Amino acid sequence: MKFEKENLILEQEEKSRQLDEVMESLKTETDEEKIKVLTREAYVLIKIRFLESGGVFYDDINELYRGLRGSFVVRMESPDRVVSSVGMHKDLKVSPKKDHPNAVEWRSEYGSIGLRDAFSEGTGMLGGLITVIGFRKGKGIRVSDVGEEEKEMFGRERGLVRIARGKAHPEDMQFVILRLPVECFPEDEITSQERTSIQKHNQHYIFRGFAFNESAETAKEERPAA
Repeated sequence: MKFEKENLILEQEEKSRQLDEVMESLKTETDEEKIKVLTREAYVLIKIRFLESGGVFYDDINELYRGLRGSFVVRMESPDRVVSSVGMHKDLKVSPKKDHPNAVEWRSEYGSIGLRDAFSEGTGMLGGLITVIGFRKGKGIRVSDVGEEEKEMFGRERGLVRIARGKAHPEDMQFVILRLPVECFPEDEITSQERTSIQKHNQHYIFRGFAFNESAETAKEERPAA
């Protein structure tokens, strides 16, 4: 038993090292084909990391949205910071630039409304990978409203955008959404529904989700047994 545990620890450390190397390579790589390969590798390794961290995986993010309960602060965050915070249980520091909106305040009953802005409020993209993280306000995060001019920017309602600052603690993290271009996603993980959408509607992106902490516990309770 001790030998098996030691092997498991070594295996996890090796995967962690591989993920760190892939993410570092993505920061400097300029060749488009190599970026596609590295982004694909990053996704696979991040998925392993999140599952090992207790995450519940969703290949249908609408199912994830429907299973969430309550209010969340949601923002785009650089993948390496998300991996460090969620996968390694570290605080995530959030700070706005000159009081510019950097998050949305979202409730599950809103559906996809507002989440479109979450993919633009925040920072960070690694290769072809974008990560959006949702967390509770918690004691370390302060959320304030923004001016009307920000809400109406680009001629559309932005009533859910907010200014968030402080530190989100590991226990506050509730879900992560990964978005990858179709060409950067593992072929064998594309669902039949996605294949149809790609062929008929020229779908450009694949989305995957993970629930954590109490949102993960809710998912485990509500999902039908396999």
